[in-house]
Amino acid sequence: MLDSFTTIEITRLRSLNLHDTLPLSLLKPSIRHLHLRTSFSDVINQAVDDGNILSRAYHLCSLDLTAVFLPAVPKMVRLLGRLDQLVQLRTICIKVYLSPASERTDPVEWQELDVLLNGLPALATVNMYPRYRSIPLDSKMVLASMPVLAGRGVLHIHAVHSGQGV
Repeated sequence: MLDSFTTIEITRLRSLNLHDTLPLSLLKPSIRHLHLRTSFSDVINQAVDDGNILSRAYHLCSLDLTAVFLPAVPKMVRLLGRLDQLVQLRTICIKVYLSPASERTDPVEWQELDVLLNGLPALATVNMYPRYRSIPLDSKMVLASMPVLAGRGVLHIHAVHSGQGV
């Protein structure tokens, strides 16, 4: 249905969930809560007209990111453009699927996310969860790999699933 529109006026819309698609050119910069979810690793790599399509989303207060692989999360965050301009973004929730069959995440991937999210001036809370049916997060490794956010006291690692079926 979204493909029928070229633009959606969301002056009254306060939140939007996008699943396995990134029609971000439909968004107006007045959005306050955004949930992006990818179930396939290559969805985030699809061509987007404007790589910083959400760079004018100055009113964004919370961001909920759900990804199959950790490397997709920084790519999703980069869609926001210059993070220092998002002065109202205070809360981020990140859910990542970790498969017992797949390799463990590399601490370098967590460090990249740590540096990236530190660019958000008003950030007060980063909640990190494993996705539904994922293996638990290694809290000690994540905290050690994300020293900047851990040092700011904003990083909260939830080793087990949050109870939501995502």
